Amino acid sequence: MPPKKVLKIDPQQCKLTSFLKNTSSAAEELQNDTSSVDINDNIVSKEKSEKKKDRKFQSMWLGLYSWLRYVPSENNADDYMFCSVCTDYNKVNGMSKLAKCQNFQHSTLSRHVSLSEHKMCIEAPLHRENMAQCQLKNESREDKAMKVLLKCIHWISSENLPLSKFKSLINLLHDLEVPDVFAAFYEIRL
Repeated sequence: MPPKKVLKIDPQQCKLTSFLKNTSSAAEELQNDTSSVDINDNIVSKEKSEKKKDRKFQSMWLGLYSWLRYVPSENNADDYMFCSVCTDYNKVNGMSKLAKCQNFQHSTLSRHVSLSEHKMCIEAPLHRENMAQCQLKNESREDKAMKVLLKCIHWISSENLPLSKFKSLINLLHDLEVPDVFAAFYEIRL
């Protein structure tokens, strides 16, 4: 969609109000008018369009976003904020410490929260913990199975049975549903 065209009012041109009232105040009003009119006859003030919002960091954001860090400066012109989680994982985005984000808007923070990179950084410690727990479970299961297998070998040797009976003993333990024995047996592949 093309941008709106803004038409300037010619100071020589009179307003409708000046035709209705013949006073000097209407002429003064015409000369002091600094507004412009767009195509849809909406008045747009030059003062509002020229005025830039002075955005500042809001300290309440630190409570809303635990990952947000703020670095103030002496002259407030070099203040910046960054995402500590993305910085810790060396992600390069608009909120990393290297980027020195000075766009102090809540929408900037909400957009950053929805980034997939940021979500992965937030979830990374949880994934690591889950992986460690899975490894511990797996190792402990294998350890238990090895202990059972070693006890079987010890029993066979203490009974002076041939070691060739070991496979049939393991099959018997599997049929009796002794946990983890059958899986461990096939992992070792005797």
